[in-house]
Amino acid sequence: MSIQETDVVETTKKPATRKSISLTAGAGEKLIRLTILARRTRGDGGETLVTTMDAKKKTARGMTAKFDTFEEALAELKKLEQDAVQKGWKKSARAGGFKAKPDAFSSMPVAPKPGAR
Repeated sequence: MSIQETDVVETTKKPATRKSISLTAGAGEKLIRLTILARRTRGDGGETLVTTMDAKKKTARGMTAKFDTFEEALAELKKLEQDAVQKGWKKSARAGGFKAKPDAFSSMPVAPKPGAR
């Protein structure tokens, strides 16, 4: 009888390099998307920036701020989100994922008659 040794592989989780929040306002041709982004810069620094995109895909960037740590940038991201929600921006619902097609029939279909071509 022998004892098998198993190799234990330790995985280190990579630190997050960015986090973003998308908010919307308006509808149809007046729809505007506001994206608040916090990203890690070289070292442990961080920065936040806010971009808007209108229905015609025209973007504008502003409110850039740099921080000593990425955690400070994440805290600022939360503050900016709260400020935007207070000013009327709404969190966008997640789109995507699996959506099943509706059923083609709801009862057992009749079998075709053999020989009828």
